[in-house]
Amino acid sequence: MKRRIVAAFVTALLPLGMTGCSIASKTSACEELSGPLKEAGVALVNARLGEAENPGESFTKLAEAYETASAKITNSEVKASVDQVAADWRTVAEKAQALSVDPQNADEEKSQDLQASFEQLNTHQTELFHTCGYKY
Repeated sequence: MKRRIVAAFVTALLPLGMTGCSIASKTSACEELSGPLKEAGVALVNARLGEAENPGESFTKLAEAYETASAKITNSEVKASVDQVAADWRTVAEKAQALSVDPQNADEEKSQDLQASFEQLNTHQTELFHTCGYKY
């Protein structure tokens, strides 16, 4: 009888213990993002101030930083979100690179396409912030 009670108790507590691991895993996964987030902030400020010689290259480096962080993340929810943000940075990098080839004759459609890519990146970055519980 005592074994059944203990087994039922352990079975009842097992999901709670797993939840604790999940939270810790999520926390440590989100901690992997501190470097890429700092790099992103600096790159965006430099791009806005016109100090980045080639914004496309800066954005590619950001994608690589997120990809490096993603390789260390085991939490599937955070990893999926980080992978999406990395892909968005790659898209932004490609479109910024295309515009920087001949900025004097920039196609309005390409500019709007780049803007739409930034908006999509912003949406996914915000989702990542919510997943990690960041306040901004």
